[in-house]
Amino acid sequence: MDFKICGRVQLRSDGAWHAEWLNSKKARGMLGVLLTRPRTVFPVGILREWLWGPDAGSIQQIKPTLQSHVSKIRTSLENLGIDARLEHVNSGYRLDAAPDQVDLHRAKQLLTDAHAAIQKSEYEQACENLTAALTMVREPPLLELETGPAAEFRQRTERNIVLPSHYALLKSRLRIGQPELVLATLDDLQPEHELNTTLAKRRLDAFWATGRFDEATEYHLRVRRRLRDGDLFEEADDLLAYFNQNRPSIPTPRRPLEEAPDYRVKPRRFPTGHDHLTGREALLSELDSVTDHGRRTALVVLTGTAGIGKTALAVHWARSVRKHFPDGHICLDLRGFSDYPRLECGDVVRRLLQLFHSSADRLAEETAQLERLADIIGDRRLLLIFDNVESAEQITPLLDTSPDSLIVVTSRHHLTEFSLHHGATEINVPTVSPDATRQWMRAAIGPRCHQEPAAVNALVEMCAGIPFVFRLVSQYAKERPGSSLREIARILRDEHWLLDVGESADRAAGTIRASFGLSYRALPTEPRRAFRLIGLHPVPIMSLGAAVALVGGPLDAARKDLDTLVHANLVEQTTGHFALHDLLHEFAAEQAQTDESTITQDAALVRILDWYLYTAKNAEKAMFPYSPGVPDLEHECQIQAEEFVDDQAAFNWYVEEQAAMIAAVHLAYRRGQHAHSWRLANHLKEPLKRMGAYHSALDCLKLGLSSAEATEDRQGISGTLNNLGYICMSMNKFKDAHAYFTSAYELFREIEHAEGTAIALHNLAYQRFRTNDLDAAWQLFNEALNFEHEHGLDQARAGTLRHLGLLWKARGDLVRANVTLHRALELFESLEQAGAPQSGRVLSDISQLYLDRGDTRAAIDYGERALALHSRSHDLASFGETCLALTTAYSRQGHQRAAVECARESIRICWRTGDADTEARALELLSRELEASGQSEAASEGRARAAELRRDTGNETSSPT
Repeated sequence: MDFKICGRVQLRSDGAWHAEWLNSKKARGMLGVLLTRPRTVFPVGILREWLWGPDAGSIQQIKPTLQSHVSKIRTSLENLGIDARLEHVNSGYRLDAAPDQVDLHRAKQLLTDAHAAIQKSEYEQACENLTAALTMVREPPLLELETGPAAEFRQRTERNIVLPSHYALLKSRLRIGQPELVLATLDDLQPEHELNTTLAKRRLDAFWATGRFDEATEYHLRVRRRLRDGDLFEEADDLLAYFNQNRPSIPTPRRPLEEAPDYRVKPRRFPTGHDHLTGREALLSELDSVTDHGRRTALVVLTGTAGIGKTALAVHWARSVRKHFPDGHICLDLRGFSDYPRLECGDVVRRLLQLFHSSADRLAEETAQLERLADIIGDRRLLLIFDNVESAEQITPLLDTSPDSLIVVTSRHHLTEFSLHHGATEINVPTVSPDATRQWMRAAIGPRCHQEPAAVNALVEMCAGIPFVFRLVSQYAKERPGSSLREIARILRDEHWLLDVGESADRAAGTIRASFGLSYRALPTEPRRAFRLIGLHPVPIMSLGAAVALVGGPLDAARKDLDTLVHANLVEQTTGHFALHDLLHEFAAEQAQTDESTITQDAALVRILDWYLYTAKNAEKAMFPYSPGVPDLEHECQIQAEEFVDDQAAFNWYVEEQAAMIAAVHLAYRRGQHAHSWRLANHLKEPLKRMGAYHSALDCLKLGLSSAEATEDRQGISGTLNNLGYICMSMNKFKDAHAYFTSAYELFREIEHAEGTAIALHNLAYQRFRTNDLDAAWQLFNEALNFEHEHGLDQARAGTLRHLGLLWKARGDLVRANVTLHRALELFESLEQAGAPQSGRVLSDISQLYLDRGDTRAAIDYGERALALHSRSHDLASFGETCLALTTAYSRQGHQRAAVECARESIRICWRTGDADTEARALELLSRELEASGQSEAASEGRARAAELRRDTGNETSSPT
């Protein structure tokens, strides 16, 4: 490493650092600026902004001074023997040095290496890398420069390097058992970042790890209060959710009831920004009038063209009246104007349920989910913004769920149905007046506007009163201080050919595209290519991994291109994701179609579909490590897919990427990438089921079936048919399930796929068992058993023996049930690791069987053995069921404390897996134990919660074990 730019710019020679290598602060600053992006040309105008700020003289005036600095830097580099060249290129300067020669870039690389080590669970190595990185950046960069660009660079360094390094180091130290060191580090770090919720979460983790539970609770409450006092409601809600989801289980009588969904949460979900509006005073007054300043219930529709500022207006006004809505305020983007799937009413209902901490996966039908939402918000006073709505049907069923709430809708369409049938007030959002546009532009660009009033008038005219265009043009001008506003106006006039491109020939749409063209064409070559390629993503928000897959090439280069796009305001960076405005997403896709060959587009499409497919495969391995999984593609994957440390991380990824994954299935189907389409659909089956999105799973699998048929992949067809049957059976559509299972069975037999045939035959038998057709189930199970024995399918045969044992139990023959279940157990145990999950389930069945026979000692013995296998094989669903049986067994033996602990563990697991029926039974058993110990109030709450769960599932007749 030869250069330090953090703190004072220093050079190294002969192993020693030289802080006084030059007596000119500006010369040192110039070298530091060039080192922020080695091998990148800095135009003289940009260097002027970095070194002197906006009040410097003209380029001609500063050139002699700049050339003097260049000469001094070259002499110093040569005298110290440093391998770097300062070159004059066109009208700028470039320092030809390797990034790893610079402390800041070396720190960035160490951070990247640390993340890679964390992915491999090499936490000690990560700590070593991160400690070295933080040592390099312990002082902010370019401290001797006090200009705006230098200050912004220091802020970006803090945000993108320093804080992420601290985050990763704190987490790694927790992983290797150093919570005390984490607390000591936070004592030094947090005073400068008092409301940083990531640091707050790490302090909670450290408190919990050291057993300081009361301090954790007190600290969490104090920070949440300060966040709310600072109007940071979303951050406060996020910290509360983290506290509730991650705090260690402390055995108290009321714990299980506290872990149930909190239906009195008050979500506050407004997007950041939208604080400054110009020229909208009349519209704000009209909104006040029609809603009585937010005090009167109403339905308001804001309509207008793309980019006109509907969302900004709605959010800005809503912030001013939210005090009248004590139960919360929410803004949801319904994505009505996109090529990817919009949010339908069912999707919106599930999003709202999630915000109120209610689980949709227990309610298979959308009508039941809507009824649950109405139960939760029916007596609340909420402020709801439904943004980007295409048609009334997306939200019409929601209008009656909360009669005391205010709903604001934004749309590009005139939604006359709302006015005619629901009494809505429709407000058209017009363009901003020229005077207001001029005022906004002067505030954004600065003093140059006063020097070139004619050019400002030209820019105002070209912006056509559209706020989104104001921001783009102003940003373009601010980033080019060396260009006159007259020159910028001339460039705009030369872009007039873009006015004819778009959905319509009106001037507004054209001007938006012209402004996009300005920002796009100003990008360097590689970021411009990256912008085009991310336009091919199926939805306008994507994770870093997905964006890198689309761009292709090395991770560092892709991240650098993405950072450039963020800086240019073409992409927004959120936690772990990159997002484009809908119109920019459309524009980027058009540029890809125009400027990229079909071969390049197809290659990018394959990369992103590969990334989702192989990341989904890794998630499946983490969630279901013993499942055979979906067959691989024939071609080798060339991208780095996401990996997961455990099943919960994998499931969280599915939750975050649900919309993108569903859109990827549709995109693959539309673009003829059928091999990806049917595989992605089958990967989505189980996660969507667990999230309660049964209809989405069904739609994806139907597309997957069409794709499998298009590829004539008969194994894909039969497997998809089988999964369609599985989803239908989960939705209690037993007739459809039978038809799919039958088709799968016939095709598996036709292609002589023995394992698939056995699975489909077994599913047909189980479908009969579920519908209480025990005679037909008996015949099919025995047919499956014979087939499996004939083809040596021991694992399938053991599974069939298990269900035969349960069938004997259902018929009341406990002796034969016991014999058959032990045969299944013996066969599973002979399969060693592959049979471990099923061995645990059979042990659980036997435990329950002994419980039914009154042998509690044997029931406990088999149940404890089952728990050990469930834990080893990550079989959470069976773990919860076994805990339930052990609750009864311990209770019958008089071990009340053990019974209560097992019931609570069952409730915790069932909440995680979404098994509402077992959770209800566990709550009833827990209530029984609490009642026996004199805790009547807690017992009553438990019974009420259990009854609510039974109503949700339509199973109000079941009884606990």
